[in-house]
Amino acid sequence: DVAAIAFAQAEEDGSPWPERMQAGRGAGPARVAAYIGFAHLLRRDVFLRLGGYRESFVFYGEEKDYCVRVMDAGLRIVYLPDALVGHVADRGGRSDTRYVRYVVKNDCLYSLFNEPWPLAVLGLPLRLWRYRSMAAGLAPDAGGFRWILRELWKTLPEVRRARRAVSWSTIREWRQLSRTVVPYHAPRADA
Repeated sequence: DVAAIAFAQAEEDGSPWPERMQAGRGAGPARVAAYIGFAHLLRRDVFLRLGGYRESFVFYGEEKDYCVRVMDAGLRIVYLPDALVGHVADRGGRSDTRYVRYVVKNDCLYSLFNEPWPLAVLGLPLRLWRYRSMAAGLAPDAGGFRWILRELWKTLPEVRRARRAVSWSTIREWRQLSRTVVPYHAPRADA
C-alpha cells in the first residue's frame, strides 16, 4: 500500500536538518501527506498510472500535487527519519523571487486540479494573497503578481481537461497527516 518513501534531509556531513524542515516528524517511520522532492523513492507503476508530475508545475509543488492523487488512490506515503540524504543546495542557480512566484502559482494550480470546487473557490483568493506576504522583504518584483495570473490563465485549458477533484475524505486525511504523527507499521511478511 506504499507508493512513495520520503527520506530525511541532512547536511553534507550527515547531520539531520531540524524536524520542522522534514517531510515528517517523530523518531520512527510515519505516514505523511507528502515527500520533499530532493530525495524520495517512488513506485514506478503507480507513478505512471496516476499520470506522474504535471508539466505545468515546472518546478516546486509537483510533489504535493502528485501525493494528494496517491492518497486519493488509497495508497500511502511513508517518511523514514533514519534514512538521511544530504540536501546540499547550490545557491548559485536559485532566485528567491522565482521561488515565490512558483510557490504561489503552483499552490493555486494544486487547488484548481485537485480540490473540490467549494474549497478551491474559497481558497484561491487566500493562496493569491500569500504572494504579498511571501514577497515582502525580497527584492522588488513589480510584475510578479501579474505573472502568476497570466500563468494561471494559460493553464486553465489544461485544468478544464485534467481536473479531477479528490474526495473530501482525502482532504481530511491530508490535513490530519499534516498536523499529527501517524506511525507506520509495515505489514508482516508472514501475515
